[in-house]
Amino acid sequence: MEKQISDLNRQILQKKEDEKEEALRHEEAVRLVEEKSKLAYEKKILEINQIHMQEMEELKKKSQAEIDRYQEKYKQLLDQLGAGNN
Repeated sequence: MEKQISDLNRQILQKKEDEKEEALRHEEAVRLVEEKSKLAYEKKILEINQIHMQEMEELKKKSQAEIDRYQEKYKQLLDQLGAGNN
């Protein structure tokens, strides 16, 4: 009888240990999924930021080119006015 009780206690303890390990594995799996999701979200934000920076750089180049064109036209007009006054 004592042996049966001892065996049952050992089985109960083993079952509790198994359940605890399973719960820990589950928690780790959930944590990994959440971390993967967070990393995917951060990667997407970085991609969006990179695209935005590239677009802003292109816009800056285009704007600077347009400013340079207008400055050149303005200089030419000033030169023409200066030549006309001489």
